[in-house]
Amino acid sequence: MCRMLAFSSSGDIAIKSYLNKLKKMAKDGMKAPHKDGFGYFALNSSGIFSFVKSKDSIIDKDITTDFKAKLLIAHARKASPRTKKRDDQAHPFSFYKDDKLTILAHNGSLKEYSSNVLGVDTEEVLKIVAEEEFERGILTLSKKNYRALNLLVFQEGFLYVLRLTKVSFDYYTLYMMENDRLVVLSSEKICKGMHPLENGEALKIKDGEVIKRWQIKDG
Repeated sequence: MCRMLAFSSSGDIAIKSYLNKLKKMAKDGMKAPHKDGFGYFALNSSGIFSFVKSKDSIIDKDITTDFKAKLLIAHARKASPRTKKRDDQAHPFSFYKDDKLTILAHNGSLKEYSSNVLGVDTEEVLKIVAEEEFERGILTLSKKNYRALNLLVFQEGFLYVLRLTKVSFDYYTLYMMENDRLVVLSSEKICKGMHPLENGEALKIKDGEVIKRWQIKDG
C-alpha cells in the first residue's frame, strides 16, 4: 500500500511543493502513515534527472531540493507485512535495456510472482512493462492474479498511467488535474479541480497534455 504522485509539464517547474504534498499524504492520507521508504524520479527539459530512493520515511524528511523538472514520479511506501524495508525496495524502480529506460512506481500487489532479486512483486510488474512496453504490458498484467495495479510509468519520453483494482476501490484511486499544459496525478486529491480516473483507465501523456486515453478490462 502506497501513496503516489506525478506530473507532466510543458516546461520545468519546482518539484519541492509536490514532494511536500506527497509527504502530507504519507503522514495524513488514507491508511497513513506510509513511512517505509520513499523515492522520486524527476527529469528536466535539458535531459538532466534527479533520482532518489531511500528506506527512510518521507514524513521525517525536510524537503530542501531546488530541482525543477518537466516530469516527476514520486512514491511513499507502506510495506506489506513481513516485507523488508531497504533502499533498493523503495519506488520508483528502474529498468534499462537496449538504450531504453523505464521508470515505474506501483500501488497494489500481484498475488503470485516469480522469485526475483529484490523480493517484491513490483520487480515482476516492472519487467513486464519494460520488456513488452506499456500498452501490451498492462494487458499481460491484467490477466494475472492481482489485487491492484495502479501504475505511474516513464517510458520513451512519455508518462503513462494506469488505474486498475479489484479491491478497496476507495483507496486504490488515482486523481487527475489538467490545466494549461500541466497534468498532475495523485493517489488522493491534492489540489482543486482533480477528478478520479475510472477503474481500468489508462493514459499516455506528453509535455503536459493527455494524448491518448483508453480503457482496459480486468483479465
